[in-house]
Amino acid sequence: ASRGVQRQCHLRRRPAGAHLGDWQPRRIRAWGACGRQIGGCVSVEATSGKERFLCFHLGHDAYAIPLLAVKEVIAISEITAVPQTPKHFLGIINLRGQVISVVDLRIKLALQAERGPETAIIICEMSHGPVGFVVDSIDSVLHPKAGDIAPKPALTQDHAADYIRGVFRHQKVLVLLLDISAMTDLAHVDVSHLAPSLPQTIEV
Repeated sequence: ASRGVQRQCHLRRRPAGAHLGDWQPRRIRAWGACGRQIGGCVSVEATSGKERFLCFHLGHDAYAIPLLAVKEVIAISEITAVPQTPKHFLGIINLRGQVISVVDLRIKLALQAERGPETAIIICEMSHGPVGFVVDSIDSVLHPKAGDIAPKPALTQDHAADYIRGVFRHQKVLVLLLDISAMTDLAHVDVSHLAPSLPQTIEV
């Protein structure tokens, strides 16, 4: 296996715009909205009756968010900067006519911001609308048992503690489970008025 969560079987990620809730443990290939394949092959483990999580990487660490919160995964694209916003707020994209705020999780979690060939944007549905989270790479869909998820470590650094819901292990790798509801404030910037001036940065 390569870094992080080991990859066992191939999952071809679904076409942009498909619902992640429809993912099945079969071979499908997903492409970013720009027509570029995102990342490499990943493993999917899906069992009915268990909550599933999308696992991704930031640096050498593995993180996960509830799969039900994920709308789609797209390739990194042109991001329009917005003046006078927090450093972690990279800007906005126009995804098929919808303005979406984009947040760099590396910056928010006090990690050095980097871009690579597998960098992707996870589009999540938040209370105030969809938000894109930039991550280093997409890894796998996991379904840990509820009893396997432990509370967040007491030694978690302050800059990340508010966004971590718990931890669990997968194949000897520690996965940090992010609290999607606590991440709502990361992109709480009203950008709806900017829609008319935005280029159509992503078309499908």
